[in-house]
Amino acid sequence: ADKVVSVVSCIQLEDSVMNLATHPSRDLLVLQLFSGGLFKFTEGVLEPWGNSLIEAHECQHFLEMELVEFEGEVVVVGRTPHNHLYMDTRLWSYDCTSFSQTKTHFLITSHTHTLRCVPLNQSSKAARASEGFV
Repeated sequence: ADKVVSVVSCIQLEDSVMNLATHPSRDLLVLQLFSGGLFKFTEGVLEPWGNSLIEAHECQHFLEMELVEFEGEVVVVGRTPHNHLYMDTRLWSYDCTSFSQTKTHFLITSHTHTLRCVPLNQSSKAARASEGFV
């Protein structure tokens, strides 16, 4: 039998989508446009993401992007082509080669062959301070 997919809504965007990230347990999607803008899509509504990384950092386009939750606070984490790791509007690391998250930790690798493991049950501010991030 053929399966049918129904389009619930169609939203015009001002530019092409470069990146997107979904939250693993929330109904939340974040889009990064080629113009640099970040937008969140939740409950059928598209609106600008809080403090846009792009406004704060002059159009940093991300090679990879994820939504990470620290103590209930969802943040956009992105790595630029210059290996800078940003968490929302803050620079987290100058030498990030990759990152990922597990159920309990956020993991970052670097050019200096280190693996940083940050517990997700810390606040984002405490996580940066305890791990010596920028």
